[in-house]
Amino acid sequence: MALVFATAAEVPFIALPMTIAGRRAGTPLAPSEDPGMFALGDRTVLKATFDQAGFRDVAVEAVSVVRRFASLAEGLQYSRDVLPEVAQLMAHMSTAERETVWTEIEDSMRQFDGADGFLVPQTYLIGVGTK
Repeated sequence: MALVFATAAEVPFIALPMTIAGRRAGTPLAPSEDPGMFALGDRTVLKATFDQAGFRDVAVEAVSVVRRFASLAEGLQYSRDVLPEVAQLMAHMSTAERETVWTEIEDSMRQFDGADGFLVPQTYLIGVGTK
């Protein structure tokens, strides 16, 4: 069994900060073919990976969830704490440049902020097979 992120578009809580930081750092988000956290995010790619590894009766299911935080600020702090890749992309930047990037990230995430809190949809893929 494998649990993986779906495509970058389906996991905006991670993809938006990484895309923005990467663009500002001159290192765009790696395409899904490259090894990385979204490399198996396409259902056909995950299934093919299981098939190539010799599994049979392979099934891939998408599961949608919502990341919930009390506020946008709480969600952004969590993002800062759990996405070391974003900090690595910004390592060569000045403090002021990093804060500008985080402001842009905040602006992009504001679309998920509402009366019920900061709610960000995301999708995982679960792949299973028999060896």
